[in-house]
Amino acid sequence: MQPGSRARPAPEYRAVETWLTTTPREENAAAAAAAPDADSAVDTGRNAALDGAFEFSHPRNLTQRPDSRFIPGRIAVILLLWVSAAVTVLYWVVFFTSGAVHSTAEECYLVFERAFPLADGWLTTLCLVAAEGLRRQREWAVLAGVAAGSALVYLGGMDVLYNLENGMYARMNAAMAGEVAINLWSWTFGPFLMAYFWRQRRRLRLAMV
Repeated sequence: MQPGSRARPAPEYRAVETWLTTTPREENAAAAAAAPDADSAVDTGRNAALDGAFEFSHPRNLTQRPDSRFIPGRIAVILLLWVSAAVTVLYWVVFFTSGAVHSTAEECYLVFERAFPLADGWLTTLCLVAAEGLRRQREWAVLAGVAAGSALVYLGGMDVLYNLENGMYARMNAAMAGEVAINLWSWTFGPFLMAYFWRQRRRLRLAMV
């Protein structure tokens, strides 16, 4: 090495310098100030950078990012669950009072429909429990939501099969149009609820942490 020339840093020191430039200046300055000499300052700064990198990439931090607890469509689904419960109750109030929802006056139809209130009561309960669990962001909302969706599909299937076997869809009137709307709602909103709550199960679990 010629007199007066500046020695080039060794490869390991160049790597440390590059590493240190990627860390926050305040942390590096604090680490270097606490070191007694230049060599220990480099080592201390490198260790601080390693600790910061490990803390940033820790699996727990990655799974608990702020956006991981965000539940998309939560308010809309809660409202739809409440609407489903309210419409179900309203249907049976009208059925047993004015009878405006009767698609026909045939006794077999009335007997068939009168077998549904208990099952629809169970469906209404599940919708309300799922809505409340989703509002509170509780993990048990998944069970209630999937069960509510399954109940909708099941009850819709019974309704559709009866209507097909007895030619009810051919007797279209205002009440039957309402039945068709209920059947479509059962077979669209039901599968949606099962898929939605199952996909949100991890977010609901994290929301409780």
